[in-house]
Amino acid sequence: MIKVFCIDIGYSFKTECKKWEGNGTAYPGQALYGINHFKEQGVMPVFEWCEHGYFYGKWYAGLDELIKLTSMLKYRKDYDLIYIPHAYYSRWIVCLKKLRIIKKPVVVCMHNKNNLRGLIKACDCVLTINPNLEKELKRRYSKLNIKYIPLMPEKEVKLETTTVKYDIISIGNTKRDYPLLTKAAGGLPYKCLIVTAQDIGNVPENVTVINDRLDYAECLALYMQSKIIAIPITAEATEGVFGLTSLVDALYTCKPVVVTKTTGLGIQIEKNRLGMEAEAGNTEAMRKAIQQLMQDEELRDKISNNIKKFKERNNMENSAGEICKAFKEIMN
Repeated sequence: MIKVFCIDIGYSFKTECKKWEGNGTAYPGQALYGINHFKEQGVMPVFEWCEHGYFYGKWYAGLDELIKLTSMLKYRKDYDLIYIPHAYYSRWIVCLKKLRIIKKPVVVCMHNKNNLRGLIKACDCVLTINPNLEKELKRRYSKLNIKYIPLMPEKEVKLETTTVKYDIISIGNTKRDYPLLTKAAGGLPYKCLIVTAQDIGNVPENVTVINDRLDYAECLALYMQSKIIAIPITAEATEGVFGLTSLVDALYTCKPVVVTKTTGLGIQIEKNRLGMEAEAGNTEAMRKAIQQLMQDEELRDKISNNIKKFKERNNMENSAGEICKAFKEIMN
C-alpha cells in the first residue's frame, strides 16, 4: 500500500478527517479533497504529528509551516510520496524538492493559477481542479505530468434534515459580488442570509449579514436550513474556481443553486439541471433566477433529485480514485 504524506498550511488534515469519520460534519470539499477516501483506493494517508484548529489566513500560519516541515522530516521513513492539495501554501516544500533536499515524489494541486511559477517543474505531478488552468499549464509546460481532476461533492449525505429558517443563503469571501446579491434579493418576500468577512454596507430589511468566518460544520448546518443557495461571483473572476467549494457544499446538501455563470468551476449547472445561472454583473438576471426557484417548489424538488442522480456519477469518491491513480502511476 502506498503511503502518502498529506500536507497543507492552515489545516490539520488529521483533525478534519477525524471530524468527518465521526459525524460527517467536517468540510468535505477543498480541505480534504479526497483524502477521506484514500484508504478505499489502497492508499494510506500519513498526517503531521500535531492536531490543531483552523490556522488558515492567521498571522501565525507561518508557525504552522514550521510544524508541518518538522513533521515531514520526522516521518520521512513512513511515507512514499508527498501530496499538497493547495500548492500556494506549501511552496517551500517544492523549493526543497528543487534543491533535491527532498527526494521523494511531490504531487501538488493548483486552483486558480500557477503559484509556483518556474518551481512547478520540480513537481512529479500537477493536479488542478480548474479546466482553464489545465489548458494553460499544458500549453506552457508540455513535458509535465498535468491532470485535471474536478472537485466534486460527497456522494452520501451524513447531515440531519433541519427546519428551514432562511429562503436564500450565501456563504463565502473570495471574489463574491454581494452588492449584486443584496440588490437582487432586496424587496423580495424571502429571507436571505449572507455569511462573509466582507463589509458590504447597508442591506435591505429582508437580508441578514453575519460578518464572520464560520466553522465548516456551521456552514453546512446553515445550508441545510435553506431552500436555495446563491453563489454570486464578481465579473473579473469568472475564469477561476472561485465559489467552487461553496458549490460543492451546496450539492452535498442537495440544495438548488443560483450561480454566476463561469468557465472555471468545471460543473455545468444548467446542463445538468442542478440550478440556475446568471450572467456576471447582471442584477436582474440574478433576481429572476431567485424568483423562479423560490416560486416553484416542484422545480426545487426536481433539482434536488437531479443533484442526487448527478452525485451517483460525479462525486468525491470518484475524484479520490483519480487522485490515487495518479499516485500509483508515479510510484510504478
